[in-house]
Amino acid sequence: MDSEYKRVAEGVKSDSPDASIDFPVPFNMISGDSLEKKNSYKQTDKYANGKSEVLLADAPKEQKVDLELTGGRYDNEGYIRVRVNKGKWTTVCSDHWTIREALVACNQIGNFGQAKQAVTVNFYGGETENRDIYRIKCVGRETNLSKCNLTKADDEHVCSKKRAVAGIVCSKQLPDLVPNLKAIEQTMRLQDQPLYYLRCSMEENCLSNSAYVLRNTSRHWRSQYRRLMRFSTIVRNEGTADFRPVLQRSAWQWHACHMHYHSMEVFAHYDIMDANGNRLAEGSKASFCLEDTACDSGVDPTYNCRGFGEQGLSVNCSDNYMYNIDCQWIDVTDIKPGHYTFLMEINPDMLVPESSFDNNVLTGLQTPPKAAGLRWQRIRDKTAHMV
Repeated sequence: MDSEYKRVAEGVKSDSPDASIDFPVPFNMISGDSLEKKNSYKQTDKYANGKSEVLLADAPKEQKVDLELTGGRYDNEGYIRVRVNKGKWTTVCSDHWTIREALVACNQIGNFGQAKQAVTVNFYGGETENRDIYRIKCVGRETNLSKCNLTKADDEHVCSKKRAVAGIVCSKQLPDLVPNLKAIEQTMRLQDQPLYYLRCSMEENCLSNSAYVLRNTSRHWRSQYRRLMRFSTIVRNEGTADFRPVLQRSAWQWHACHMHYHSMEVFAHYDIMDANGNRLAEGSKASFCLEDTACDSGVDPTYNCRGFGEQGLSVNCSDNYMYNIDCQWIDVTDIKPGHYTFLMEINPDMLVPESSFDNNVLTGLQTPPKAAGLRWQRIRDKTAHMV
């Protein structure tokens, strides 16, 4: 632990000259994989209309779905064929085929690891076969496709193109990202900072909507303060393969204000929600430098962002985003005192396959009093808010 990191962990105020006011926040959390999973069909969706929606997939009818994999050069790849209730074999339209469904398909086949890729074209063939299944919808934790929802093809549900054939690639060699709980607990702090110093952050949409209203309506918006809940995010790869951005370097996005590229637009996502699952505040962290910040003894770092280098995270290495980096926060200016749930998710869109997504989430309970900012306490009801 470097001296600055230790200083913050011990609760010493920052002496930065940027006219900000910050103070430490005691914090306790529990990891998402320790929560009681009472309903395997519970799924947190992307938040529409400013609300965090928890989707409950309809309980599928009792039907047996047999699955076979064919067309690949190896046993762990190919396009899928399914048979419902001992009917005829058919391929599946890939219009809505995602990594969630591929995860379940690999689980059902077994012996070949987890889903590495959800194939959505006829790379392995199958375009000349019947396609009687229009859509399979899974949460991703089901053990087999019988527990998912199936939609049969009909006049209203027609596959978009002949080449849209669902397939999978399974693998035992996958990364596994795990966020560091202790780093968040030790560095959680509040900071009041004027908008003048947050102009680049505003360009990357790192503040709540009210900040942009101020900018558009007030001549003195630069002197207005925002309350930021800052924390460090340290993510370690405990898998068996390197974690690499889904986009090639030629597709990375350049952000002129911060003068860096984003290899993943959303590497981490943060939310504060009320008891009804409504999102009150959010933050997200783009991966502008995904590299081997710290590695275990005997492991040589591979990825370094200098000179537009390759980005990634090696096995047994961590990528460290410290609390003092721009956008490493949630803007809590507009939150009133009350009990809320904090949630952080790494690789939230599941764009990069992992051996497990269950350990990508951390959550905790916050209690912001009227005068002193935010106090945090450990969640006691482990049935809550997360799957």
